[in-house]
Amino acid sequence: APNLERNLYLTLQLLELGIPCVVALNMLDIAEKQQVRIDIDALAARLGCPVIPLVSTRGRGIEALKIALDRHQANSDLE
Repeated sequence: APNLERNLYLTLQLLELGIPCVVALNMLDIAEKQQVRIDIDALAARLGCPVIPLVSTRGRGIEALKIALDRHQANSDLE
């Protein structure tokens, strides 16, 4: 989350190339401490891909990320 702008630029480039993505938005705890507010649902809608909030050092969001990746893989297998 602290380098959100730079990393979103890379994500947008991947999406423009048609590469399916799942965004893992890590370090959300640091962003919150810095009073950075991120509307996860709006970001996911804007990007057109799942955005999973994480605090990896505490294990927060890891299961949700695994589920999103499994769903993403299952959808890719159908195409």
